[in-house]
Amino acid sequence: MFDNLRGVVHFKAHGDRLYAFIDEVRHKKVGCRRQRMENDVLYATCYRRDFYEIEEIAKCMGVEISSVAQKGAVFKAIKYRRRFGVAAGILIALAVIFYFSNVITHIEITGCETVEADVVSAALANCGIEQGAFIPSIDFDSCERKILLAIDDIAWVGIRHSAGRVVVDIHEMVEAPLMLDENTPCNIVAAYDAQIVDISVLEGVSCVQRGYTVKKGDILISGVQEGIKGLTTVKHSLGSVVGIYNLSVSFEQELSSLVRVETDSITQKNVLNVLSLEIPLYFNGVEFADYNLKTSERQLYLFGKRLPICINENEYIECGYIEKVYDEQQAQALLYEQKQRYEENFLENTEILSQKVNIIIDENKAVAQIFYTLKGEIGEKNEILFKNFN
Repeated sequence: MFDNLRGVVHFKAHGDRLYAFIDEVRHKKVGCRRQRMENDVLYATCYRRDFYEIEEIAKCMGVEISSVAQKGAVFKAIKYRRRFGVAAGILIALAVIFYFSNVITHIEITGCETVEADVVSAALANCGIEQGAFIPSIDFDSCERKILLAIDDIAWVGIRHSAGRVVVDIHEMVEAPLMLDENTPCNIVAAYDAQIVDISVLEGVSCVQRGYTVKKGDILISGVQEGIKGLTTVKHSLGSVVGIYNLSVSFEQELSSLVRVETDSITQKNVLNVLSLEIPLYFNGVEFADYNLKTSERQLYLFGKRLPICINENEYIECGYIEKVYDEQQAQALLYEQKQRYEENFLENTEILSQKVNIIIDENKAVAQIFYTLKGEIGEKNEILFKNFN
């Protein structure tokens, strides 16, 4: 390996004072190996650096010397020493490698659900994390703390980078559900006028039994208890009360309305994005008063590496308004869609015993009045206020 780097010269020498030449080379301790004589011709090898000195000795001794073969990477490099394009190409390649390793070319934000990615990007930019920033000059630990202080809805943030790619992992705050503390004294009261069909008490005093009829607001399970010695205590009532109750809802659907639709007029405007600097590739702006925008990104690569350069292809679709008129059948179908969504969202855990649907249609709208008979949980917690209790 080292011979390949230093360069090895195979040479031959001949002349009347050949042996004196060999003695002089040995006397001056010049590296000369693999010496052999054939027909009064000396064959040997030496390193490239020593060959110049051996040539001087041969010249002084009147011995003719010539190179037979040259081996090693150093000789190949010498051939290109005046080819400045090769050197420039190597320098450019090294500069590109340095750039992609130490400059931010792409920022990826993950974990955003309620927090907008633009808000996180703005906070990162305030910390110096943006496209084109020099990575070794960024204190990522300090940036993580600053982002936590800047955005209240973030519980944890982690920033990591690989070459020019920076990944920001976001964990958002989980909102605590609104509920009474288990130690807060409360009653369970009726949310509807209903007939009790089942009751289960885990904590508190039952005020009703199966078959009872109650009105909205009546106490079903009381958190107020009287002890043997006449002492009154208040507790957090726990239990389940199932009843049969009536519920009415109504939905409306206009028979005519203005609907926003896309037209056939489409124009495309491209933008060159270089390190977040947007350069329009067009002269005239968008002429549409109202439009939908569809954006796609065409990333540029060099030698398989992602460049901080891309082309944003923006497609503008003109929009207008038309009057949509519904007949009776279409209006009824839309009302039943509203009814289905309501049942999926609000009556998922409730049994529908019966229902009656009345549809009234006039000149302007259709109205659906729905009367349900339901079986389900009717109790809701109601905090005991001590000022009223006393």
